[in-house]
Amino acid sequence: MNDVYPYGTTEFGAQLAKIRIEKPAIIFGCITSVDSAVAFVNQFLQNPTASLIFLQWSPVASEFIQLLGDKSNGLLWQTEYAYLPTKDNFEWAKAFKDEFGRDPGMAWPALMDDMLHIWIKAVEDAGSPTDYDAINNYIRKLSDHPYEGRAGRYGINPERNEGLTGAEWLPIHFYQIQDQKNVLLFLGTKPFTGTDATPAGEFIIPPWIKQ
Repeated sequence: MNDVYPYGTTEFGAQLAKIRIEKPAIIFGCITSVDSAVAFVNQFLQNPTASLIFLQWSPVASEFIQLLGDKSNGLLWQTEYAYLPTKDNFEWAKAFKDEFGRDPGMAWPALMDDMLHIWIKAVEDAGSPTDYDAINNYIRKLSDHPYEGRAGRYGINPERNEGLTGAEWLPIHFYQIQDQKNVLLFLGTKPFTGTDATPAGEFIIPPWIKQ
């Protein structure tokens, strides 16, 4: 089945009624609002089906797990970009929390940090922060001198002025929430095999699916 809802919805009774009739193996929820995603999960768990739940984006926000607590365990989700699981990035995330009193979330703070440093390198190359043509030209030719950042490697398609994506550039991250933590299962198109900073993750059966 396929269904839609208005952005900002926090009442999913109609959708859940259809889901409970279908009893699907997996539910794909393209729910970008944190409030909507939290409401959907809470209402689903009142009478769950034996279904995996994949949420497209909303768990990227640091408050998502905080709002759901234990109810978030077992959820699957992915983001098109996030900071890589390196020791340096975990130290950066800790420093972010120490300064701002909250986790940085998986995506935007890291991307903004990378964008700032790409701009700094462009300014250094141009020799002036106001030589906009030279700065734009440096960024347009970023693939000639890729930037290795928190979220991956940055390059530009100069014909379309758009960022390059893919495992060799900014890999997609595929997570499952376990013990109220994001556990990386896939990085790009391959299973995540672990690093010195974080072990490889293993899929678990969500607690609402009774074996």
